[in-house]
Amino acid sequence: MTTSRRLTRISALKGTTMKTKIRVLVTCAGGGVGQSAIDGLRGHKDSYFILASDQQRFSYSIPDCDGFVDLPRIADPDYVKTVQQVCARYQIDVLIPGHDQELELFAQDSDGFAQVGSRV
Repeated sequence: MTTSRRLTRISALKGTTMKTKIRVLVTCAGGGVGQSAIDGLRGHKDSYFILASDQQRFSYSIPDCDGFVDLPRIADPDYVKTVQQVCARYQIDVLIPGHDQELELFAQDSDGFAQVGSRV
C-alpha cells in the first residue's frame, strides 16, 4: 500500500471537512528525544495523532498526546513484537524511537514494521 493511500485511509472528521491525520507513536516519551519529538508535533495537532509510551505514565510530555500505551521494558524479549502489535492496532504511520537502543532493535526488524504499515 502506498503512503498516500494509507494516509488517505486514516482520516478524522473535523467539522464538515475531512482532515487527514498522520498517526505517530513516540516511544520513551519521557526522555529527551521523546519529549523533543512531542514538543515538535504538538503545535500541529490538527495534522498528527500522537500516541506516546513510557515507563512513567505521568511523564512531562504525556498530557500533550492524544493517547498513551503501556509497553514492556526495552530488554523484554517480546519488546519489538509488542511495539509492532501496537503499531498495527493503532494504525501507526510513523514510529519515533525515543531511545538510542530502540533504534537498533527496530532497524533489525524494519520489515516487520513495514508489514504493519509503519515507518521507523
